[in-house]
Amino acid sequence: MAESVFTRFWRFLRGYVTVIVEGFFIEKFTNLCAINDLPIWGLRRYGTTKLVCRTTIKGYKQMRHQAKKCGCRVRLERRRGTPFIVFKYRKRKVFLIGILLFLCIVKGITSFIWSIEVVKDGTVVEDKLMLTQLEELGVHAGTLKYGLDFRKLANEVLIKRDDLSWVGFDMTGMKLRVKVVDKVLIPERNEEDIACNIIARKDCLIETVNVYQGTVLVKPGDVVQAGQILVSAMVEMKNFPEKNEMVHSMAEIKGRMWYEKSKTLKLSSKFENSSIEDFAYRIAYDKIKQELNESSEIKDIQKRVKHNENNTVTVTVTVETLEDAGIEQVLGYHSDLNL
Repeated sequence: MAESVFTRFWRFLRGYVTVIVEGFFIEKFTNLCAINDLPIWGLRRYGTTKLVCRTTIKGYKQMRHQAKKCGCRVRLERRRGTPFIVFKYRKRKVFLIGILLFLCIVKGITSFIWSIEVVKDGTVVEDKLMLTQLEELGVHAGTLKYGLDFRKLANEVLIKRDDLSWVGFDMTGMKLRVKVVDKVLIPERNEEDIACNIIARKDCLIETVNVYQGTVLVKPGDVVQAGQILVSAMVEMKNFPEKNEMVHSMAEIKGRMWYEKSKTLKLSSKFENSSIEDFAYRIAYDKIKQELNESSEIKDIQKRVKHNENNTVTVTVTVETLEDAGIEQVLGYHSDLNL
């Protein structure tokens, strides 16, 4: 996961060091650091016996004890951050005060929102109504970003906008991205004198079938594909073919559907694998929830975790639901239309 500007600034403010770890048990060393919750980041491996990483000043002191346990040697390579600058220029007070003043100004500037973008379908769009509504809610260029409740803000925007089904906020540095998803309007129910089939909305396993009008073509346990006819509008009279007619199919059909999403994230600097996995799980699960209908009944959720070789973890979320399996497909008024 890429470090934010604020994270890099905070680490520089507190001070950090770059160290070189050498030994034959590098993996054991990193495991000991993870167990003891030592903050390390920016890991770079050179061969099988050398590791370069960064840590805090306090973490470096504790790291040396962990290195002794696994027979590794820790060597300090570089010091960076405010504490070292203060120590270097401790006798030049005016210069030091100027640096601290500059850091305070930078910190103050980065505490505000200076740009707002509206993103729809992955593309930045100009939504003047959204910007106006955010301004009415107190969010505009120059707003202090700390203390904003984005969940509450999203709910208030949805209350004001009938054309949106989901609103999310992503704060990156000093830029606020507003991600929106348009609401898909449910078409008005067709008149009952218009002939129509009921077709499968998605690939699914048929669970229950209750037909009120039309000719059923599937039964519970059948696996159907999207677009397959579930209930036909053609009602055939075997003994009286001339009385065959087209009707407006009506049925209640539920099916089991599976949604699967994956998310890959880099491991955190502290090796908090469980936190990274939970974060990836929430992202993938939220994407699935956007695809579900209001009538969807979640039956099962499965999570698969795969640790990749490039220091990343991939979490795959599979959600099994029970929901309406069919939608109406209008055919027309003519009773002599063949299927």
